[in-house]
Amino acid sequence: MAELTDQETRILNYVAGSLGRSIEDIEDFVVPNIKASEITVKGRIGSDETFYVDNFLYELAVAQLAVSNYMNRSASTDVNLYNTENGFQDYILDLKADYWVKHPNGGDTDGTA
Repeated sequence: MAELTDQETRILNYVAGSLGRSIEDIEDFVVPNIKASEITVKGRIGSDETFYVDNFLYELAVAQLAVSNYMNRSASTDVNLYNTENGFQDYILDLKADYWVKHPNGGDTDGTA
C-alpha cells in the first residue's frame, strides 16, 4: 500500500466501510483516488493546510468524492439512484464557510482573495 498519513488512513477506512469492501480489495484504485480527491477538495476551499488537520467534515468530503468516483468512475452522474441529504457540494459549502470565517481574506497573506 502507498504510504498514507493518519488522516488518509481514516479516510480509506471510511471508504472501505461505505463500499462494504475490504481495504485490500480496493486500495490499488482507491488510494490514488483519495489523494486526488484531497487535491480537489483543497482546491475548492483554500490553501491553509492546518485547516484540514483533524477536520472531520473535510475527511467526509474526501471520502464521499472517492466513493462516488469508485462507484461511478466519475465524481458525478446524471442518474440519481438515491436521494442524499448531504452531498459533496453541501460539504464543500460548509467547509468553505468555515474556512472564510477563519480566513477572512481567503488565507492570502497579501489580502487578496
